Amino acid sequence: MKRLLTALVLMVFALDAQAQYRTVSIRDIQRVPLDSLLACDALQNSNNARWTLQTSDFYPVPPAVRETIEVVGQVIVPPKTITFTATGWTLILRDAEAGQDEWSYLMVRVGSSTDTASLYGQNFLNLQQGDVVRLRGYVDEFPSGNMNSYTQFVPIGAGFQVIDIGTPLPAPLTKEVQDFYEGIYPGGKTKWSTGEPFEGAYIELTDLTVTGYVNQTNGTFSMVDAYGNEISTLDASEWFTLRAHRDPTSTYALPKQVQRVDTVRGYITTNSGQEAVRGYRIAPVFPGDLVLGEILP
Repeated sequence: MKRLLTALVLMVFALDAQAQYRTVSIRDIQRVPLDSLLACDALQNSNNARWTLQTSDFYPVPPAVRETIEVVGQVIVPPKTITFTATGWTLILRDAEAGQDEWSYLMVRVGSSTDTASLYGQNFLNLQQGDVVRLRGYVDEFPSGNMNSYTQFVPIGAGFQVIDIGTPLPAPLTKEVQDFYEGIYPGGKTKWSTGEPFEGAYIELTDLTVTGYVNQTNGTFSMVDAYGNEISTLDASEWFTLRAHRDPTSTYALPKQVQRVDTVRGYITTNSGQEAVRGYRIAPVFPGDLVLGEILP
């Protein structure tokens, strides 16, 4: 009888512990009202005091108390691939139930050394593309106070669970440069209204031309489409950088100016610091994500 009562008490505690964390979809974390994003289009980078117009509703301002929630998603980019931040303890998730709709992608970035150690013991680094996982944590924005901040989910050590493995991956989304930036930088316009819904999405752009270098030391460059709209790369992946987080077997080199880019695949992101004003960037991820063509005269 005592064992039965003890088992019932433990079950109640377990259910209570589970109940205190609600599961929130990636779409609900990412979704921002269109009127807010249109206001960002009008403001551009002129009024960072209103930067929260494009942030997640799950990021309170000031962020003194953040709700701990749980998310479920399919791994699109596994750990140890995006190596420019958190030493590779970063991944991209897709809302598996939402398909490839808007607001369906989310960056996950482990924050503290304590959580890193805990997740390491739970084989977080062994996650592969296609795995479906449950993570517990909170929503953050980086850099704070900037109209070009990026939503990221910060997992804590508890609550990590692999739900399924090796589920089929979708093809990259085909998008246009004008979805993210209109015109030539500087002087063009960041398109929050059509770009923010695909923050974190793994996309494909085609038929571009290299026009210059953003940072030759890092290995980043800018491209334009046939209509004169510009977008630049970000060297987030170990395969497409010239910095210390480069994979030693990478063969990446900066393309030539006026070289054709037949195809570039990568996830949509932003950057901090002086380059934040460029708005949305594309970060090639895997070998083969950058397909170069001829060098134009």
